[in-house]
Amino acid sequence: MNVVFCRNVLIYFGRDLRARVMHKLEQSLRPGGFLCLGSSERLASADKGPFVDFAASERIYRHRGDP
Repeated sequence: MNVVFCRNVLIYFGRDLRARVMHKLEQSLRPGGFLCLGSSERLASADKGPFVDFAASERIYRHRGDP
């Protein structure tokens, strides 16, 4: 996938489920794809894994790698 919108969902999950969901999102996004989170969510530095800030204030992250 090129873009995944996961807006204000992760905040309702426990740590283990959130980690599993993030792993699935990492696998689903192509390199260079975008992950868009809701205003109540943010990836902590330790949780970013293959994601880098694209527009941190808008909670948009880009999957590392070449598109």
